[in-house]
Amino acid sequence: MAKDRNDGIEGEVTLAQVLDRLARITQENHDLQQQAHLVQREQLKQTRRKSNQSAPLASVFNPRGEKDFPMPPLKCDVWMPFPQRPELHGMDREEVELMNLLIDDVREKLLAKTAPEYAVELNDDSTVTLCIEPVFNRTTRELERIRWCGPTDPDTRMPTPFFTTENRQQFRSLRALLRHILGDKATTVMPMKVEYQKVKEFAALDVIDREDRTTHGDAYEKRPSATHVGPLAMSIGE
Repeated sequence: MAKDRNDGIEGEVTLAQVLDRLARITQENHDLQQQAHLVQREQLKQTRRKSNQSAPLASVFNPRGEKDFPMPPLKCDVWMPFPQRPELHGMDREEVELMNLLIDDVREKLLAKTAPEYAVELNDDSTVTLCIEPVFNRTTRELERIRWCGPTDPDTRMPTPFFTTENRQQFRSLRALLRHILGDKATTVMPMKVEYQKVKEFAALDVIDREDRTTHGDAYEKRPSATHVGPLAMSIGE
């Protein structure tokens, strides 16, 4: 009987053995999950669309392309005197960013209870007054619309047109006009001609050099704009 009792004790599973077995099972399950994860990643790589299959949608209005660098929307409706539609190529990237700075400046003037009026130079160096007619939401304290107008007519008490058939040929380009109005604030927006040059430099690099940012840092210079911060569009030609 004593011998049978000893055999029973020797045949029992110890706590250490149980814990060791649980550890092995846990490790095996972890390895299986890792393998399944790797298989899933490989399957995703095979089914994912390649970047060069999707057009960068680059244009003269947005050289970097709408795919990776979508042009920012206007912060409010802009009438000059008709509504502007950047998405229909009514403005380029530089003009949109400058216009948004003007919208911010108009909002600041309204909050400071200052009339949003600006002196605009014409081609003959004479000046005209631009009066912004705003629609300001006092609840949200945001602009909903701005309209470009001339000074108020003293007889009718109505704003006069800013752009007319007679004077429209005297105005400079919209970006030049906005930069003159904004002054130093406009320096945060990269000019289109600079962006064109950087895109050209980037396109001239071969595939290996495009990834070497230490050697070709100038081609990856960040755009000094809050709306477009990042390396030069990687979608160009790829």
